[in-house]
Amino acid sequence: MSNGLRNPAAIAAASEFAKSDTGKKTIKAGADALQLVLVVGGLFAAGSFAWKQYKKYRSNKYLTDNAAKRETQIAVLMYSSMFTLPRDLGWFSITIPDGTNEELLNQLARQDTDLSLVAKAYKIIFDKVLIKDVNSELSGTELHAFFNNLNADGSDVNTPAPDLIPYLKGEPVFVRKKNGDVATRKGVKQANGAWLITNDTRGTFSFGEEIGIIYDIKRYASGEIDYIIDQHYSVDSIYGFTVASHRDLLNKNPES
Repeated sequence: MSNGLRNPAAIAAASEFAKSDTGKKTIKAGADALQLVLVVGGLFAAGSFAWKQYKKYRSNKYLTDNAAKRETQIAVLMYSSMFTLPRDLGWFSITIPDGTNEELLNQLARQDTDLSLVAKAYKIIFDKVLIKDVNSELSGTELHAFFNNLNADGSDVNTPAPDLIPYLKGEPVFVRKKNGDVATRKGVKQANGAWLITNDTRGTFSFGEEIGIIYDIKRYASGEIDYIIDQHYSVDSIYGFTVASHRDLLNKNPES
């Protein structure tokens, strides 16, 4: 440490400088600068606090005013599928443990709701960017599956029946219906080789599930197509074959 200030001569010089006009001006300038720093710092802290309180107010007001909107509900559910819900959210009192629920996230991605509206609600409620959060929480394959769920077309309800192109026998078939399960029917082969299709169910399957392998194809006069499916791990000769509509199926996994 310097011994300068312990030197009587140095102390005297400093005292004389402080008494001089130049010294007084220097000290005043330093004090003014310090005061300015404190004022600016205080204003910044107050402004930052006020901005945080405003965003909290805006979030709670948005939740109150838009609770019944589907995009609001999906935004909250998407957040809760990746993170723990904030305790002070107000509208929701439950707390969901942290850890990404990919299945729920993909299910929400398939909802027929404009993603831009969901992302806007997500930003207002949580002050976060939805796609950035999804990207940070999912691995490469999980992220790929999420976007495939998001862009899934769902059941084919637009193609005219005569224009439907059947898949091939021996191909696997997967459920393409986005929302709700596909309830299959039962097919029994008659002595004359024709298929008797009944409304007895052979199980229900959800989006992306593989039902089995196409065993036979039944095309109706209208052009509609049913597939007779050899369901995995099932004794079809006893229980009957699984039958599902072409419109609800794809010959590839829609999530991959």
